[in-house]
Amino acid sequence: SVDSGVCPTTPTAPTSPLHSPINRRKPTINEDSTFRNNVELVLSEIVDTEAIYVEHLRQVIQGYLIIWRDDPNSHLTHYELTNLFNNIEDIFKFNSCFLEEIKECRLEPISVANTFIKHNAGFKVYTEYCTNYPRAVSILTDLMSREETAKAFRERQEALGHALPLGSFLLKPVQRILKYHLLLENLSKEFEAEDQQRHDFKEGKVTIDEALKAMTGIAEHINAMKRKHEHAVRVQEIQSLLYGWTGADLTTNGELIAEGRFRMRGAKAPRHAFLFDKMLLLTKKKEDGLLVYKAHIM
Repeated sequence: SVDSGVCPTTPTAPTSPLHSPINRRKPTINEDSTFRNNVELVLSEIVDTEAIYVEHLRQVIQGYLIIWRDDPNSHLTHYELTNLFNNIEDIFKFNSCFLEEIKECRLEPISVANTFIKHNAGFKVYTEYCTNYPRAVSILTDLMSREETAKAFRERQEALGHALPLGSFLLKPVQRILKYHLLLENLSKEFEAEDQQRHDFKEGKVTIDEALKAMTGIAEHINAMKRKHEHAVRVQEIQSLLYGWTGADLTTNGELIAEGRFRMRGAKAPRHAFLFDKMLLLTKKKEDGLLVYKAHIM
């Protein structure tokens, strides 16, 4: 909770002005400021881009999600709304709080790094969003193919004064969580190059590198979860297409490692192979897309 000094990652009372009027003027990074060195320039980029990002989240929630969710005549079903926007409200609450804390650091590199370390676990709120993002894209594509819903999307975009459609904004959380470690990498490099005269240089370098390691770990964890989810979805798809297989559910054979086509000597048609952790499955693909079981090796 906020009281414990940790930003919320589950629904709580709003911690930032979600319901304040939408700011149609695009937030811009302050280019007039005079920075003492490149360290402050990097820190300013972290804070200013975070402010722009949080404002964009707020506009999406207020300008799309809440309006459609509160409208009994909405063209979108509860399932579509839930899977299109996922846990974007939890991300907004977390990042609003995080933004306020890094603002309070006042371009002090060690303080900013400590803030990343403090909220390391909280960034895992992105795992659910990133893992389910492909499904959101699929739902959005389907919705945009319907004339009525496509019109509703265009009307909301125009009302918000957005140059880009909703799809571009739904991608932003995926892009942001995978960018933090790059920003901290840049901070670490500039801190080492310019701030070696500081009395707390060694402590600062250790802290910044710890923050970098933490956010690199978050990015790697999210990418791993995305791959695992994609593989699980693919295994379910293979299972639904597989004809003639009498063995256990394919998910009991571990993760899908690889798949591909090959031609066997004497066989008229190519075979499609699926390599799992515990099994190699050989099939023949029919014209209708079904997979006919041929053999397996445990």
